Amino acid sequence: MRSTSLVALLVAVAVVAAIGVYSLNRGPDVKLDPQPNGVSTFGFSDGFGADLSAEEQDALLERIHAVTGDGGVISAPLRWDGSRYTEPQWDRYDAFLDRVRAHRLVWLPEINIAAGNGAYLLPADSLGGDDGWTAAVRAIGERYGPGGSYAQSSSDRAGAGIVRYQLWNEPNSGTGNATSSHDASVDLDPHAAAEIMRSGSAGLRDAAREGGWSSRLDVIGWGIGTIDLSYVKRLKLADPKILGEVDTIAFHVYASLNPLTCPTLGSAGSTVEHIQAAHCIRSLMDVREWLDANGGKHVGLAITEGGFSGSNDDCRPPNVVEEQKQSTYNRHTVDWLRTHPELLFDVYLPYHVLDTGSVPFPGASGTSCDDSLYDQGYWQDNLGMVNPDLTLKPVGRSFRGQIAEARREAKRAAAR
Repeated sequence: MRSTSLVALLVAVAVVAAIGVYSLNRGPDVKLDPQPNGVSTFGFSDGFGADLSAEEQDALLERIHAVTGDGGVISAPLRWDGSRYTEPQWDRYDAFLDRVRAHRLVWLPEINIAAGNGAYLLPADSLGGDDGWTAAVRAIGERYGPGGSYAQSSSDRAGAGIVRYQLWNEPNSGTGNATSSHDASVDLDPHAAAEIMRSGSAGLRDAAREGGWSSRLDVIGWGIGTIDLSYVKRLKLADPKILGEVDTIAFHVYASLNPLTCPTLGSAGSTVEHIQAAHCIRSLMDVREWLDANGGKHVGLAITEGGFSGSNDDCRPPNVVEEQKQSTYNRHTVDWLRTHPELLFDVYLPYHVLDTGSVPFPGASGTSCDDSLYDQGYWQDNLGMVNPDLTLKPVGRSFRGQIAEARREAKRAAAR
């Protein structure tokens, strides 16, 4: 979870006045009609993955499977300390992938370089430099792609093959802004972010071409914090050919407003509405329209982090809704995405599957309640869909049903 990407959301939800947005498919009259050829790839994202203990990994994967069933996706980091190494520690990630497969799930690696202190490190500042980044990403594709060295290493791994990879993460926040100061108040220079994508994509495409799986490769770009269309535009200004290097652009969309009535990028008026629009799922329609008009008709869309935080505690912060509303908002989000196959949207991965219930809200003290107080820990803990005892919150039950329905309809459509 990337705390710096939440600042705008916390500001936005401080003003939760009812906002009427009346434009085509972008207001209270939004119609939902899920299509069989809409999004059908579901799962969860996690910020630790292979960094967890074996026991913690199994607990995480078990909870994801409880919602998604077989074939669910887990997005988790694949990184290395660029101050010490020029490529990942393969044993660590081989073992993680073994566990993912044992739970009948699919891993979507989020590839980045870390510094010794845990912060991100630009390829140019790492041991291998820019060329080393390309080589390392190529090696990842050669190892984990179809027919790669992982699949060939044992009979238990035969047939394994990852074809979808995300390169970098939140360059427009302090998380992925890997400049020396790691200043959370500024974006990573779009020229640097574009070069990370260009050189990393080249490595994956080389691996896929050599392995014979180019037609299946999905290079996901950046994992942009919020629906920040302005940053996408800056990436294209930095490198006019950059949209040709990505197959999909992913966004991180955390929200607390009704996804069917929140203001969108194209309809927002006030400053607050513009902030809220960056967290409104329907703003993806604005992204789609811009891509189609600017050389990106082939580029798909995805959400590789996001979701709604929900709790039934009597006292909770403004950006945490009741559990039933959390369920309703997530259901509307998925239904809206499936209603619009023209978005070319195929991956929906909320963040943080487990709701531990162990993080107290500091605004609740005795009989008093300060529900104007924001708390990152409490908010994040209540993003979860699964309780510690493996029972599902309302949002988990609803999401599980939607996933099953989407898969059934996709199979029927394919059989026609």
